[in-house]
Amino acid sequence: MTEPNYSYHLVNTNDHEAISKIIELHIESFPDGIMNQLGATYIHHYYKALIESKQSGVIVCKHNNSTVGYIGFTVNHSSPEMKQLKKKINARLWFRLFTFRLNPIAVLRALIKKWKAKPVQCLPELTAFSVNKNHRRMGIGRMLVCELEKILIDSNQTEYIVFTDNEEGLRFYQKEQFETIFQFQLFETISACFKKTIKRNE
Repeated sequence: MTEPNYSYHLVNTNDHEAISKIIELHIESFPDGIMNQLGATYIHHYYKALIESKQSGVIVCKHNNSTVGYIGFTVNHSSPEMKQLKKKINARLWFRLFTFRLNPIAVLRALIKKWKAKPVQCLPELTAFSVNKNHRRMGIGRMLVCELEKILIDSNQTEYIVFTDNEEGLRFYQKEQFETIFQFQLFETISACFKKTIKRNE
């Protein structure tokens, strides 16, 4: 269980400490991810877009006013903000790939996931999730998921998906009884997509 001095809330654009820490945690947690290869400036734009959109958001966990974890999400992939963000992602991806500044294996992995996820791509998505190493195994990840599910329930959503490319993520979602949609291994990396059906409290 988390201690009383942990708090959870949606980030707004004026919370510069949270935004800065989210970017730091992302870079630390996903060193081999495509977004890291696109650069810190792009990561900042990505989270800024999530925070500003009415169809997405970022929830943070704070300990003594310092951000120690976060969870990003989008409810509607077809919203104008998300479509514009995806357009920017694709343009930057292809530019980096053709100028040999992007790992082609990472691109291939992303394309495979996109193809395999077609049956569930219209569902809300948990887009990013990280907890500071010094604050793990304290229930923060589970609480962040609970806070996300409260928002999805308020939006009349009953299911959502999440992708992961790391072993810790695989263990967490399996432990939390997420349903496996697909799983594959490309070289040494295991990638998976999970779905969660939200249980409403009666």
